[in-house]
Amino acid sequence: MQRATRALRVGKIDCTAGFAAALCVLRLVAEPDVCAAFLAAAAAHEAGHLLTLRLLGAEILSVRLGFLDAQIRSSALGYREEVVCALAGPAASVLFCLLFRKLAPTFAAISLLLGVFNALPVFPLDGGRALRGVCGMVLPLETALRVCRIVRAAALAAGLAAAILGAREYGLGLGPVFVWSAVLVRVVCYAGEEGLAIGGQVRYNTKDYE
Repeated sequence: MQRATRALRVGKIDCTAGFAAALCVLRLVAEPDVCAAFLAAAAAHEAGHLLTLRLLGAEILSVRLGFLDAQIRSSALGYREEVVCALAGPAASVLFCLLFRKLAPTFAAISLLLGVFNALPVFPLDGGRALRGVCGMVLPLETALRVCRIVRAAALAAGLAAAILGAREYGLGLGPVFVWSAVLVRVVCYAGEEGLAIGGQVRYNTKDYE
């Protein structure tokens, strides 16, 4: 059962109340130049997904901007295309980091952080989707999903331990723990979603790339 959320639609783009709230929070905690750099880095990341989907001939149905994510809905693709499209976002982030590391260092740094973060093998992040696609190509569906859950649990546990250690050893405060807790909440919220379907097809009718 899907939750009903109000959104302002502009073409194929749905801007939710959560997205507006995220903008307000970002502006409160960051300087204007950092806000602009973050939004530009996020846009560049999503552009990597969108461009790759178009190059693969997929139809882009909508783009939903939420509080902690941007979800792209498209027509169905196979496992290989799932892997390519999932990794296109982190790849675009790293590419923009390299291109703008001297011209716009703040934008470059944020792009790198977004790319590395989204490449983690934790569903629904891009790395987790890519892992599901790879496992789906070589393993039976149930086995593939089981492997992905094990890797996801291990990555989350390791990340939480690193966040706590960093907060204690380097005096970083609760920031790292808060960020990783947000990741945990997001994973729990999407725990019931399966990115793979029987028959070698990936269904993009519910939620897609982050």
